[in-house]
Amino acid sequence: DYELCFTVPPERTSQLESSVAEWNCRCTRIGVITAKPGLQLARANGSAFHLERRGYEHFG
Repeated sequence: DYELCFTVPPERTSQLESSVAEWNCRCTRIGVITAKPGLQLARANGSAFHLERRGYEHFG
């Protein structure tokens, strides 16, 4: 199975929602792009958390 990850400008959100309904598929918002540097992560309840920076472990 595959899932697409893409960005949509805020002013086009309603157009995307209409298209998704027309296509009879689901679309889940997972984040927001801001002008602030760095990565800020939050749980579903809004609480912040830190994710350790790691690479792929090929043999682990």
